[in-house]
Amino acid sequence: MHTEPASTLAPLKCNVVGSRPYLATRALIEMGRRGKVLAMTVELENVIKIDDPAGFTYYLGTLTPKKIKELTFVPVVAKSATAGMTTALNEREEHGYQRAGDPKRMEKIREFVKENPACIIPPVLLSARGTWKFHPVSGKSHLGKLEAEELAAIVDGQHRLGGLWLLAIDADADDSLKRRPIPFMLIDDMAVETEQENFININDTQQGVKKSLLKYLQRDERFIGQAAHALMEDEESVFCGRIEIQKKDDAALVLFGAIVDCVALTFGKDFESVTKFHPEDSNETKSKAISFLLQYWKLVSTCMPAFWADMAKMPPVGGPKSKEYPGTRAFECKRCSDRIFIGGS
Repeated sequence: MHTEPASTLAPLKCNVVGSRPYLATRALIEMGRRGKVLAMTVELENVIKIDDPAGFTYYLGTLTPKKIKELTFVPVVAKSATAGMTTALNEREEHGYQRAGDPKRMEKIREFVKENPACIIPPVLLSARGTWKFHPVSGKSHLGKLEAEELAAIVDGQHRLGGLWLLAIDADADDSLKRRPIPFMLIDDMAVETEQENFININDTQQGVKKSLLKYLQRDERFIGQAAHALMEDEESVFCGRIEIQKKDDAALVLFGAIVDCVALTFGKDFESVTKFHPEDSNETKSKAISFLLQYWKLVSTCMPAFWADMAKMPPVGGPKSKEYPGTRAFECKRCSDRIFIGGS
């Protein structure tokens, strides 16, 4: 059995179980068959179990920077350009609800910790999704150890963990920093939907998360989000492939959040007071309103040829800007397009 070196800075022990070559190979094969990521079970000792009257069971413990990638992943909407690299955290798109982390922000955290080795590291929030097991030291004790059989989802703290992971692989960093305990709060068995809800609650008032991403995550809750999603992805939409969730690429016209605002203004109080039509009334009225919206923008594209001619300057969907396709910066009707995309029509 291999045990990580002890340290006064790290009261937690991380043991790799079954380290003989034969057992490791068998474990890796079995994990692959079951779709698991961990080749071996990882133990975290000195963990406190807490039963919340609200119905949650969570655990308080620590892990070290060296164990971050071995134990965690980020549930992302879309993987970063650095996904799969040694310097990047593990990322998964299935059931993803977060933006990919900002490498520059992670670099700043690494440098800050290196320059301030006595700094306090705030706890990170993780979700085990029912794949970590708690073993009390005796009987019904709330002190014990956790066995991690799968990666835990990072609900809050990916930049902290990203920066500390960079610290762990930094050849110039002091080894004591690589063994510093990172406090975590791990939820035992929380549904992905609840994870997402808590992610939104935590980040809704913070500057770090784009409002557009939050509106995208909440798109199914209201008609305006559903209609904006139709404009974004429906094959009949003239904006299909031209709306991005969190960051505009060269082929994108606008972010999802602006489209939500546009829909809200289109079907605002003035519209409803005149037409007496309320999209939120039923699924049928929602469907009619979305069909109207798709047809409306088709008419705009055909009835305003001078304005719509600017679209010929856009790169192909997913493609880069070029001399032939300079993108929105070359739009001749930019003021008009800004009014339409941001303020309805």
